[in-house]
Amino acid sequence: MGRSQKKEIALYLCIVLGITYAVFCVYAVLGRDYRSFVPYSMALPALGALAATLAFKGNFGYIVRNLRFNKWIPLGILTVIAVYILSSALQILINAAILKRPESVALPDGLAFLRQIALGIVLGGLSASLEEIGWRGFLQSRLRGTLKSYLFIGVCWSVFHFPQIAAGLIYKGHPVGGLLVHTCVLVSFGVLLCRVRERSSSLISASVMHGLFNALIFTQVTGVILNGNQIVEGISWAVFLFAAAGILLKTRKVNE
Repeated sequence: MGRSQKKEIALYLCIVLGITYAVFCVYAVLGRDYRSFVPYSMALPALGALAATLAFKGNFGYIVRNLRFNKWIPLGILTVIAVYILSSALQILINAAILKRPESVALPDGLAFLRQIALGIVLGGLSASLEEIGWRGFLQSRLRGTLKSYLFIGVCWSVFHFPQIAAGLIYKGHPVGGLLVHTCVLVSFGVLLCRVRERSSSLISASVMHGLFNALIFTQVTGVILNGNQIVEGISWAVFLFAAAGILLKTRKVNE
């Protein structure tokens, strides 16, 4: 990686993380609900990518070249749904068998669940594409396609979400545990998204997976435990996301 690329990446991260944390601090000082900024924060990775690319007179091939429909879109959807089902089964096992709370198990309504999946794929995918332009588009295109690069992107992505945990929007009451668990969730999912983006050469597949993930995790509509513990839910997701990422990484030499 050349010095120019390092500067470009540094500028991107300064814009995305700098604005995110600056706004979080302002909201905290003013006593405002950070939740109102979260939808706007999703546009920051795209904004950072645009600014860094223009500042260093680069091209936008990482967007245009990757706008292709391919088999990885349905495969990605099925992967996220499979992880949801397996993580839900693990949560049920933990609550019913280990914690002895079988009464806490409550399966989601079928129609509501299907509606949530559709919303995640379409609307969630569209909103998530703003993040994906930055993380799996710009940043991944500036790094080598190695596991080390994937992990770096995943860590940066998780740091981008830390203010939501600090504000108590997720993992409320468990700030330290939430930071650790959510880092594991996003690093594992980030590796999976990076690998899918590499294999598919498509930002669409990564965006759809990201949007569906947002629609299924930590939502009442798809929850399987009444008043469940988000730490347990996060760990359950992380376990199977790591497994899915590992399987996809192992197929490199066989299929390429």
